[in-house]
Amino acid sequence: MVNEKAALEKKAEGNAAFKAKEYDKAIALYGEAIAFNANEHTFWSNRSAAYAGKMDFENAAKDAAECCKVKPVFMKGWFRLANAHYELGNYEEASAAILNGTKWDKKGDAFDMLRGEIAFHHYYQKGKKAIKAGNFKEAVAIIKKGQQVDFQNEKLKSILPEAEAGVAQEEKAARKGMKRDELLKAEGNDLFKAASFDAAILKYGEALDACADKSSKVAISCYNNRAACHQQQSNYQAVIEDAGAVIEHEPNNTKALLRRGLAFEGVERYKLALQDMKALLALDPRMDIANKAQHRIQSALRREAQYK
Repeated sequence: MVNEKAALEKKAEGNAAFKAKEYDKAIALYGEAIAFNANEHTFWSNRSAAYAGKMDFENAAKDAAECCKVKPVFMKGWFRLANAHYELGNYEEASAAILNGTKWDKKGDAFDMLRGEIAFHHYYQKGKKAIKAGNFKEAVAIIKKGQQVDFQNEKLKSILPEAEAGVAQEEKAARKGMKRDELLKAEGNDLFKAASFDAAILKYGEALDACADKSSKVAISCYNNRAACHQQQSNYQAVIEDAGAVIEHEPNNTKALLRRGLAFEGVERYKLALQDMKALLALDPRMDIANKAQHRIQSALRREAQYK
């Protein structure tokens, strides 16, 4: 049973113990406050700080996580969670706490002390090792992930060109042994990544013309990728045609089913759209975008039925 008055009294006693650096006593008192009212975020936050005071960062992280669950907008909770994981050397978890907390950080400076430390000690060092080992794609992925945490980090910026140059060199070498259809598809992919959708569509078309077997993996990939280009341009009929070509040979291709289903919805062919979404959800019931689309389409069908 919640007893707010007793909980606040225990919190006050805990605060006094914390100020006196009597961390074990503070932890016990905050624990009593939580027992009286577990829905007050500051109790979890304060006990997390007390655990951190005695260098028990595992429990500090646990309490900070509870604080964030109770009140996600409370920035101290996210900071304490990030800091505890940082001290434990759990840099990925610390990064996740920063990224989650940043959603609620209006000023944008709550994590300034941690960003640079994590970027250097984890992402920069790990990226350097990957480059040294010749794992350039891995290095680029690590660096870019680090830049999500600290975009302005100069250390990360300094090694990104070397990693990207290594990737480009590897891709150039790999393409030397490619067949014409594979090479054209790769060039189409480059154009797609650069958001040059018209040019990518033409390139995928060239690749398909070069494919002797339109059911080959290269051809199916080109159809699917070209459908993605058409999707970017809201050319629903073209999406339906290209995604349909994929589904003809690979009925369980989730990307093609999703693209075609959304395109059917776009041209108000709701029954066909619903069929694709149901097929997709039979393969992956937890796909959020498909679940939301199914609800929208079912609502549209009900509206249609009302006006008939």
